[in-house]
Amino acid sequence: MLFGVVHPAHSAITYVSVSTAVVNSNSLTINKPAGMLANDLMIAVLGQRNQNANPIASSAGWTRINGTNDAANLGVDVYWKLATAAEPASYPWTFTKSARITGTIMAFRGVDTTSPILASGSRINTPASTTYTAPSIL
Repeated sequence: MLFGVVHPAHSAITYVSVSTAVVNSNSLTINKPAGMLANDLMIAVLGQRNQNANPIASSAGWTRINGTNDAANLGVDVYWKLATAAEPASYPWTFTKSARITGTIMAFRGVDTTSPILASGSRINTPASTTYTAPSIL
């Protein structure tokens, strides 16, 4: 209890597994992470070499969290989805045009299924450098 507010107890969040794919195309298919169970949280991170290749369609049930691009070369989009008992073997993503595209789906267990995403932030590092300052999400 903090300042008279009772907070619900939650289990520890644990990492389950990850699946990745890389293509030079207008579509990308990422396999389901191994070992997933119903109510595991999936986070999909899609990066494209051409910022005008933002995803225009995804597998059913995915919700966009955030996305950004540098208006010239790089773009990143992030989506989330709670796993069901009947998840497909893979997830297709379609883009507006061909580009070098990479995608990762990470699965986590023990996440609050009512409000799995509380805050997000994104930033493209322009110009390119070896240092990066993460955006504030407070």
